[in-house]
Amino acid sequence: MPVRISVTFTWDIPEAERLYRAWSMYYSDVQMGGPAFDDPGKTFTPGQFVKPGIVFTSRGCTKNCDWCLVPKREGWIRELPITGGWDVADNNLLACSRDHIEAVFDMLRRQPEPIKLSGGLDAELLQPWHIDLLKTIRLKYAWFACDYPGALRNLERAADLMDVSLRLINKRLPSLAYPPCQCETRTTFLISFNNSITGLSSCKQAVWVVE
Repeated sequence: MPVRISVTFTWDIPEAERLYRAWSMYYSDVQMGGPAFDDPGKTFTPGQFVKPGIVFTSRGCTKNCDWCLVPKREGWIRELPITGGWDVADNNLLACSRDHIEAVFDMLRRQPEPIKLSGGLDAELLQPWHIDLLKTIRLKYAWFACDYPGALRNLERAADLMDVSLRLINKRLPSLAYPPCQCETRTTFLISFNNSITGLSSCKQAVWVVE
């Protein structure tokens, strides 16, 4: 039986090596891999190394942010075959082609669970037609990154789009096959990158924006 050890963070490599030695005592085919080893994520198999419901429909990104390892590990945006799931973990879904994004939402509309966009949406790329798609799903929450002070403007714009178009989502969704859910907009922050403290003030402002 093949044994695969997926390692997300570099600080977990010693523990992965311990597991490798332990499993190798019983099985001949034992391998380590994952993001900690700069695995480019060429494919995605539902349920393999992730919880049920998590899905990747693309890898890579169109940006090259100093603090992000995605461009180094995964390269330019690559669209993958779409598989079923309700927690989209793509690095930058909105950087994909319109055909791909619409196909992803076709898949999401068929899911039995509320939708989580935990991989994050790029506020700079958010367009009104994306909002039209969001209105067709049972959206539980969507993440937006705010990693530098200049991103606040994009976050404010995204918050306005989300608020105006999705505030009444619970009143529109009962026509779907499943009951509505509470929609949340969340954001992540990068604080003190390269010893900078500017992220802290941005964090406080962004909390105000999403609230």
